[in-house]
Amino acid sequence: MNKKIEDRLKEIAAPITLLIGKVREGDDDAREELWKIFFPLLKQKADSCLRGNNVAAVMNPSDLVQDASLVLLKHEEIGWNDRAHLYAFAATVMRHIIIDRARKHLAKNRIQLPIDELTGEQTPHDSSVLEIDEILDQLRAPAGKETAL
Repeated sequence: MNKKIEDRLKEIAAPITLLIGKVREGDDDAREELWKIFFPLLKQKADSCLRGNNVAAVMNPSDLVQDASLVLLKHEEIGWNDRAHLYAFAATVMRHIIIDRARKHLAKNRIQLPIDELTGEQTPHDSSVLEIDEILDQLRAPAGKETAL
């Protein structure tokens, strides 16, 4: 964990744990105060997660914090035991968001070819039957003996 974040967490550990308890009891003022304290920590964590990471080109720290905040608020009714539990859950949520975003980015760059239902082979969209037949002949030819196209 980043030393700066670790020091800040130690400094505010008791208030966060106290606020989490009050939020569990339904105190809306405590909820607001908890997020005022915790939101900057999320921002620092997002910065450290994305620093030196290839996903940084696809996502910025503000997007990551916003997405993570939505997930954390959605799961608020589950409750957290203390600030360490909340922070660990937030870190896990951020990691999942980064992985999902990276997978989506990679999937967009992947060429998708339809699969011929009879042969199970992938076929280009605009290939004629003759072109596919020629490709299959080339694949069947022994190494070093290529057929002319």
